[in-house]
Amino acid sequence: MAALLPAKQFLNDPSVTGVFAQSPGSVYAIGSGNLQDEGGPLVILHWNGRQWSKVAGGNYGAGTIQQISSDGHGGFWLPMPGFMGQKTYLLHYFAGHLTAAPLPGGPDKILVNAVALIPGTTSVLAGGDTHAAGNPGIDVVAAVLQYRT
Repeated sequence: MAALLPAKQFLNDPSVTGVFAQSPGSVYAIGSGNLQDEGGPLVILHWNGRQWSKVAGGNYGAGTIQQISSDGHGGFWLPMPGFMGQKTYLLHYFAGHLTAAPLPGGPDKILVNAVALIPGTTSVLAGGDTHAAGNPGIDVVAAVLQYRT
C-alpha cells in the first residue's frame, strides 16, 4: 500500500489518515502527502478483497482527516478541515469520482470538522464553524449543513 501513497518529498511524511470499511471485500483508505505547510495531496485507495488500488486523488490540502461517513449509496463523505487559515473542503466520493461540495461562503470562511449520515436517509449533516476569511479565530459562529446524495 505504501507505494500508492503520495511520494516522499522534502518536508512531508505520507501516511494513511482515515479508513472506511464498507465490507470485508470493500475497504477505502485515505492517504495524504502531509506537506508541511499546506497538507495534501490526497489519495483514495481501495481494497477489493485481494489488492489495493488508487481510485481517486486530488490537490486537497488541509489538516488531518477526522472521520469519514457513508453517503447511503455506496460512496462516502470526507471532511477536509483547513486549519490555520487553509481552505476547507467537504469531499464526496462515489464510483471513482471525487467532488468538492459547495460550502456556504466558500472554502476560506468555513471549517467543516465532521459529517454523519442521517439514519434511514441519503442525507448527511456536516458540522463546523464559520469565520472571517483566512482567520479562523475571528467572528466564529457554529454551523450545521445538510447535504443529500
